[in-house]
Amino acid sequence: MRSYVGSFGYRFRPVEFAIRSTPALCIGMIVFITLYDVLW
Repeated sequence: MRSYVGSFGYRFRPVEFAIRSTPALCIGMIVFITLYDVLW
C-alpha cells in the first residue's frame, strides 16, 4: 500500500508542477508578445 501511494505521488508531482507553472507561462508569453509589439 505504501509503494502504491508513493507511485501515485510520483505520478501526481509533474501534474501539480504543470498546473503551477501554467499561469506563469501564460503571463510570460503575454509580456513577451507585448514587448515584441512595442519594440517593433
